[in-house]
Amino acid sequence: MAVFASIAVVVWGLFNAYIGMRLLVPARLTGCASSIAWTALVFSWLVFPAVFILRWYRPGFPGEHPMELAAYVVFGLVTIAFPLLMVRDLGWLAAWGAHLLPAEPARGGWLRVSGTAVGVLTLALFMGGLVEYMRGPWVEEVDLPVKNLAAGLEGYRIVQLTDLHIGVTARAPRIARIVRMANDLKPDLIILTGDMADGSAKDLRPDTAPLALLKARDGKLFVTGNHEYFYDYRGWMAEIPKLGFRILMNSHIRIKRGRGILAVGGIPDSEISPRFTPKQASDPAEAIRGMPEEAVKILLSHQPKEAPVAAAAGFDFQISGHTHGGQYFPWNLVVPRMPYARPGLRKVGDMYLYVSRGTGAWGPPIRLGVPGEITLFILRKKG
Repeated sequence: MAVFASIAVVVWGLFNAYIGMRLLVPARLTGCASSIAWTALVFSWLVFPAVFILRWYRPGFPGEHPMELAAYVVFGLVTIAFPLLMVRDLGWLAAWGAHLLPAEPARGGWLRVSGTAVGVLTLALFMGGLVEYMRGPWVEEVDLPVKNLAAGLEGYRIVQLTDLHIGVTARAPRIARIVRMANDLKPDLIILTGDMADGSAKDLRPDTAPLALLKARDGKLFVTGNHEYFYDYRGWMAEIPKLGFRILMNSHIRIKRGRGILAVGGIPDSEISPRFTPKQASDPAEAIRGMPEEAVKILLSHQPKEAPVAAAAGFDFQISGHTHGGQYFPWNLVVPRMPYARPGLRKVGDMYLYVSRGTGAWGPPIRLGVPGEITLFILRKKG
């Protein structure tokens, strides 16, 4: 964690420094405007790492929640502005290479005008993303095709919630609305594939409480995401069963409907769990062990990159989250191009992988071009 935090602080500093050099310096601000702009940039650089360092060493410090919200807002603004400036400057380099740059002083004026445009566009995109986040999530219905599906499992309904990130930007009223939407889908089974909350179990107990009202005929299943290990792992492992969830750790359950058997396995987060709890390293082969051959075999894994191992182990489906589909522009153009990160249903070997866009949002409360989802899976006979 110390190494990760150090790298994150350096990278975050470079993001802010680039914005200062390529946005504020060309603007040639003076007096009060200059002081405010540079103070805001320094605040942006310091507040984001500071809130996590303080929380790590002193959980529940005074002003934690307002400071965390401020950190998320500046994170959203900077991570929108930075790539926009990069695109502008790449265009500038291309124009320089083609000898198309205007002469001074027009060159400085062009930089100031384009910088203003980047600033206005950043604010507009942030506000649009905030509106989209507040309106969502939406229900995404997905048919899971099963060859030789037993009649008893035809139309079986599974509702997935994932990446809720309950905390300063997702409080009890929002979670209660998500619970009502999930219950209205009349699920046979509810699954929560990790990253439930960002904070301690004690602090966020009132906000996670609505999850206890989720109702499904065959119960509720949970697998850990990376954020369960970042925030109060022991507290959440004790709290989640109190909300009515069964935690799957390289294990599975079996559900019988007539002659049909549905076997649902789960593994812990494959990226972080071995560093915190070495005995809990993800193991799809262990999760499938003992599943009847004729069963419909589903694996719950927060990380979609486990798909090749899950397919080799013999699962029919893997259901994941984690990537948020990039969550907002322009990162929604980058993240889906990473291995196994593209949202939606795809084949990996003989197995189907579904990657959710996530029900909530991490960091800034924005969703832009990547709406949050509650996923309804329905088992259908293939063909």
